[in-house]
Amino acid sequence: VFFEQRRVWTPWVSLLYRPLEGFRTMVMIATEVYLCLAYLPERERDLGSLRFLLWVMVVSGAMNVLFLFTMLMLYWVWSLEYWMRSNQGLWPLLMLCITLRSLEGPRQSVRFGLIAVSNKWYPALVVAVLSLLSGGMLWDALCATLVGYAHEALQ
Repeated sequence: VFFEQRRVWTPWVSLLYRPLEGFRTMVMIATEVYLCLAYLPERERDLGSLRFLLWVMVVSGAMNVLFLFTMLMLYWVWSLEYWMRSNQGLWPLLMLCITLRSLEGPRQSVRFGLIAVSNKWYPALVVAVLSLLSGGMLWDALCATLVGYAHEALQ
């Protein structure tokens, strides 16, 4: 859609878009803002303000291009439903930050309920659990986690 309508800026600004559709959406926005206040200031301190802004633009573009490519592939294989999905809000950026923080100490483990999970696999488990709780695959969170793993591999 963004290629056909020449809206090439959308991969970099979709994190600023979240339509208000009711109380559930407002709770999700509040959760996103709360988690952003927990994760993003630390990242900005590490990178500095300008590098942080550039980093957000680059990873946002990477996450969205991967998301759009994934939706295109699913559209070709299954149905039009996938092509109509959008990547929106701060949740993908938060999943990326969770992934990067977890991969700082991949040999350590964290308790997830009753089980101990290696930090290396913690982001994948979070995506799986959130997908189960939402009743469908969270493709935006999966793409963000994959970009996080690629980001760490390229370091």
